[in-house]
Amino acid sequence: RRDAFASHWSDDRQVAWLDSAGIALYRGQGRIRSDRVVEVTGPDGASTSLTARHAVVVATGSAALIPDVTGLPEAAPWTSREAAASKEVPGRLAIIGGGVVATEMATAYTNLGTVVTVLARDGVLPRAEPFVGDRVTQSLRDAGASVRLRAEAVSVSRDGDGTVHDTLT
Repeated sequence: RRDAFASHWSDDRQVAWLDSAGIALYRGQGRIRSDRVVEVTGPDGASTSLTARHAVVVATGSAALIPDVTGLPEAAPWTSREAAASKEVPGRLAIIGGGVVATEMATAYTNLGTVVTVLARDGVLPRAEPFVGDRVTQSLRDAGASVRLRAEAVSVSRDGDGTVHDTLT
């Protein structure tokens, strides 16, 4: 179902819509050259200069933040992209963080039968009203997830068999 919803990670339908609406799509690396001017260097190395009528909006989307935890990059952590794209349900999953994506993935994987541990150093949904974080924390716990508030990973390692170990403060 996820693959169908995400169009198997293909943007072909959005590109077709752009074409039908007469909107040109430029793929490549963009660089703001001056007021209202963006230069796009395509995969083939060719550059195109585009001038906006009113303004240039930089809306790149977002990339996952990998926390500065010793050993984490070497342990090959999942970001939200890998978590959403996984074709297998892990037996156990540690989630570092307590934000929106962390709680979404904790909910999904708990419902799929994974033993989930959320390490929420700053709390669950810390940017929301406190009662929201409290209710989501209780909901996760009621579903079977372990939520560790004020827990911070200081190092991560992966064994040869793939088992990941988190050392907490």
